[in-house]
Amino acid sequence: MTRDCDATLLMLLTAVILAGCSPTAAVGPPRPTATSSASWDRLPRIATGQICPATPTVSTHSWLGTTYDLAAIGDGPGYAVVFDNRWRFDNGSSWGYTKVLWLADSNHPGPVLLRGRQLDGSGDLGFGTDDPPRSEMIWTIGGGTSDLPSYIRGKSPGCYGVQLDGRGFSERIVFMMR
Repeated sequence: MTRDCDATLLMLLTAVILAGCSPTAAVGPPRPTATSSASWDRLPRIATGQICPATPTVSTHSWLGTTYDLAAIGDGPGYAVVFDNRWRFDNGSSWGYTKVLWLADSNHPGPVLLRGRQLDGSGDLGFGTDDPPRSEMIWTIGGGTSDLPSYIRGKSPGCYGVQLDGRGFSERIVFMMR
């Protein structure tokens, strides 16, 4: 009887050890492994009614070897082209939306994590077309110049910011929405 218990215990212990060594599937989207030491939410907070410290626009941007006249916001390596600075609420949701084209240069390939919020209030900033929208978005920058068409979402006018965290950089883009 003791041998049967010992054998059962040994099999159970072996199963537990082997289960701990087997690979498991990742849950959810992969997180960037940015070498930047930047922590999330380095975005400024400003008082309601204070002037929005909007990131300057770049009037031209070189994309795939061609220079386009775009009102891109950012200092690089990431840029945002916000097509309309007004939230559209024609989708039946309490979340407004506007289209954004994210642009990046090839010096920082790899995953970039985008997160944001309202700077002059308590509003959230979302990404994508889901309702409610995602609170963050992962963008993988490939070789050459990379672009990502997407939507940003909010519920009220105000000053908003997006923080881009990637390998070797952390960037903040601030803009006003009406």
